[in-house]
Amino acid sequence: MSYSVYIIGEAETEPALRLTYKIGVSSDPEMRCRTLQTGNPRKLCVFKLWEVGPDFQAKWIEAAVHEALKERLIRREWFQVTLDEATSVVSQVIEQAQTKEGLGVANWREPTRRIILPWKIR
Repeated sequence: MSYSVYIIGEAETEPALRLTYKIGVSSDPEMRCRTLQTGNPRKLCVFKLWEVGPDFQAKWIEAAVHEALKERLIRREWFQVTLDEATSVVSQVIEQAQTKEGLGVANWREPTRRIILPWKIR
């Protein structure tokens, strides 16, 4: 089964004001969005999606993204970031994972490069 890393946020908020996103992993991100919708009065949608492979790879990427964004954590998997910031961090982590030699579990333990946080670039 293939898993995806997703970014979910509020669909009806103006893009410039949209600063809360959920970054997670699922084998069915659209279904995950619908289950989250049950507890949210605002319309949610999947903004970005990366198919990343097996469960252990997806969880490694998710954990690395959450670690990189820990300064922006609101609660659990929800972060106060722009869509561009979240996309940049997820893309960097995925690129880093893809450049590792082999895809065995042992090779997915430690990020080898520092993640560049977009809001710290000035």
